[in-house]
Amino acid sequence: MICALVAIATYMILRSSARPGDEPQNRGEAEQTQQANAPDKNATPKASDPNPQTTGSGVSAPLQITMPASVMDQYRTISSHEDPALEVWHDISFGAAGNDPHPARLQARGKSSARFARKSFHIDMHKKRTIWSGTKIKRLYLLNLGFDPHGYEMRFGYDCLNALDLFPSPYRLVRVSVNDRDQGLYLAVERPRNGIRRKHDDAVSVFRMKKGGYELRWAAKSQKYPRRILRRLQAAIDTEDADARAQSVSRYLNVDAFVKWMACCSVLMNSDSTGEIFLYERRREGEDVGQFHVMGWDFDDLGKRPSRPENIIDHPLTWACETQLEECILTTPKLSERLSTALKSILANECSPDNIHRNLAKIAHRLSQLDAESQTKRLASIADFESKLLERHDQLSKALAK
Repeated sequence: MICALVAIATYMILRSSARPGDEPQNRGEAEQTQQANAPDKNATPKASDPNPQTTGSGVSAPLQITMPASVMDQYRTISSHEDPALEVWHDISFGAAGNDPHPARLQARGKSSARFARKSFHIDMHKKRTIWSGTKIKRLYLLNLGFDPHGYEMRFGYDCLNALDLFPSPYRLVRVSVNDRDQGLYLAVERPRNGIRRKHDDAVSVFRMKKGGYELRWAAKSQKYPRRILRRLQAAIDTEDADARAQSVSRYLNVDAFVKWMACCSVLMNSDSTGEIFLYERRREGEDVGQFHVMGWDFDDLGKRPSRPENIIDHPLTWACETQLEECILTTPKLSERLSTALKSILANECSPDNIHRNLAKIAHRLSQLDAESQTKRLASIADFESKLLERHDQLSKALAK
């Protein structure tokens, strides 16, 4: 109890010294929030970067949605993601970055999160528009944080992925207003396939990885056989000789990126990692098959035990691995060595104890601006989460030292 109170007091001190408007920017847009060698370098945007749209208090202006009241009432009564009403698109008015509202369309989204009265949304703005920090976005997800009630887990997870160059979509904690009624905290993030395509003009397809296979989310019109790379990767996984398997898998998968994602899931104890990743093929001119790269997703079950323990691959360096590709990494010596290397680097840099504490404090400060009423309970939860992360840091460090 005393330790928790000390941790909360420390957060209060740190967040009082944090700078207003402290938000992460994606690689290539601004300084990273989790650069280990200069952790405070990104406390405000670089001079060359556009300033975030803020109110007088330094808090980003709320995102404003106007929709038929009957639609909003209907959403509140729906508790199953299988309800066909969630698939319907509705014409709305959407305002962001303090700009005048403009026509858009909206669809409810999410599966397990659909049980909440306050739905997550998919916004189609018809054309690219500035949302914040000069970034132009056409498709925006508003995530209701239903499984992240204090609002910090997913933001912290995305910060870690972003620092590892595994999250190309811009994102931000915001408040959302529907029909002039405040709806509370949301995490606004560009739709993954759009973020991938905006950052990588050589991307030709995007898949979401699931335990039972791969779901195609987008393919360039020029791609007649987008699943060809999946067949090549599967053949590589099935290669009997371990050294040949490592070489072949590395041809069709950016292994360094994939093991960084695995390591991040392990450090943060992501209990529902299966399906929470996008693989996108980048192909150079003249290639018939390119290489899969990685984007992590949906980090809202952190610091928890796996929800399906009977399916989990038992390994001292991982937390909730279930898929054949992860098993291939773990059972192929030259690939598992790269996982160990990634873990050592992340534990020493992006997720060092100092950086864990500092970055959680920055998020706590941001949330104190957006939702001051819940801050006391939130700080207690953050302090508990930090304790779990530090314990996990110690466990992994000892396992790596063996």
